[in-house]
Amino acid sequence: MKRAIDAVRHSLGSFLGGLTSCGQSTWDIRLDFVSHHATDAKKVFLFHQSSLFNQDLLKALYERDALRDRFFTRDLSVFKDALNRLECRRNEASLVALDFCIDFPWRDSVSCHRVVVLISDEPVEHGIAVQWQRDVLPAVSKKICALEIALFIIAPESQLFMELAAVPRCEFYPAEKEGDGLSGMDFQKLMEMIGKSISQRSLQASRENAISALFGQNKWRKEGDSYSPT
Repeated sequence: MKRAIDAVRHSLGSFLGGLTSCGQSTWDIRLDFVSHHATDAKKVFLFHQSSLFNQDLLKALYERDALRDRFFTRDLSVFKDALNRLECRRNEASLVALDFCIDFPWRDSVSCHRVVVLISDEPVEHGIAVQWQRDVLPAVSKKICALEIALFIIAPESQLFMELAAVPRCEFYPAEKEGDGLSGMDFQKLMEMIGKSISQRSLQASRENAISALFGQNKWRKEGDSYSPT
């Protein structure tokens, strides 16, 4: 994934160019990310997630004294530097990571676009906790709708990604093959297209009745630097 992450970092200018293509010259943009890896060592699922300012993302989002003010930056250089420092390892559980991302402290949907770009170099079916993710997929889809999230998926062909892309305001850009950091994808073009798509959308009030932590991550137990479902 390092190749894909670097491509995104170098394509942020194209994304901003796509946003301004609608004639609106300035945008109040806040950026963050979810980085994750997962394993099923010894038949036990272990998950590690982090974000821009939170190495322990589960604690920052779900504990009683959650650090919900430690999310997002308006500083593009801070975001780029953090992407450059990311380490890529182990397997993925994309829908689990997506649920963490959706639970971020968003601004009011009436005043901003809530946008998630999900990037993976493997189908959900080749990752970790596949059946679990398949079972929770309907709830994830409903939650995306409730929060008026605009979701863009850049990943290899996957039945679960295709089903997720059927949700309103979601788009899927399939890669021809998995692995190799999505080397065949033109990220400059993709990020510009995503920016243009956002710029052409109208703001809508969300229903704000979505359930947080669909995978029960607010109750996971600590296992070293990762977490395991209870």
